[in-house]
Amino acid sequence: MFLPQWVGVPDDAGGYVYLDATPRPDLLIDLFGEPARVTLGQHLGGGWWYVLPGN
Repeated sequence: MFLPQWVGVPDDAGGYVYLDATPRPDLLIDLFGEPARVTLGQHLGGGWWYVLPGN
């Protein structure tokens, strides 16, 4: 699940990702046009990550 904290115009976003398992290092998510690796984001605990474009 991806919950955007902000959305850029015309694309990109950043925000919170929830995973109910440990993400693989190669797992990419689509931040409304910009792919990002979950594991390069900030782990917040309880399955939540904060991910920004460029991660």
